[in-house]
Amino acid sequence: MKITVKPITESKRILDKCRLTVNKEPSKNSRPSTVFLDNIYMSEHSPIREKLFDVYIEDIPYCISTHFVRHHQGIEKYVTTSRSDRTNIADRSQRSQMDLVSMSMTVNSQALINMSKVRLCWCADKDARKVMFEIVRQVKELEPELGSKLVPSCVYRGFCSEGNASCGYSREFLKNWRKEYLNGRKQIL
Repeated sequence: MKITVKPITESKRILDKCRLTVNKEPSKNSRPSTVFLDNIYMSEHSPIREKLFDVYIEDIPYCISTHFVRHHQGIEKYVTTSRSDRTNIADRSQRSQMDLVSMSMTVNSQALINMSKVRLCWCADKDARKVMFEIVRQVKELEPELGSKLVPSCVYRGFCSEGNASCGYSREFLKNWRKEYLNGRKQIL
């Protein structure tokens, strides 16, 4: 399986949409500051939806692609067909859920945040989790401020929303992950 993440839009679009909402001209800077991006991704204000990525996954098992197809807000998915009249491959009734397909997703930053809450969870399918970890790794290289916000629900919320007392992540690992996620922010409670 090969996963490739590429940015479609520039982060400056986020800043310019924020500036528009307060009656300011577009920024002359080519990229927003790290502090701005860190804060806007953490707050999840609507302009983050302006940052788009193209995620291409080649040779993913069909059954794993369905985990990503379930996401629907801020994301468009395209999966190669398994129709025998289009592929010249065996009749569908003879195909396995493990047959390989390719898929492409056009996804905004908010959708990546939402997707990571579910797909990085220990309760998620382990192979879907591996795919999501690779997507996160590549996003961190492209947009570190967003990448650090791509966390499972337990890190995001501070507790397990699945009620899973036997999570496979160690408490120490989750504690460090949450610390990185909060990145020095003061907690209200």
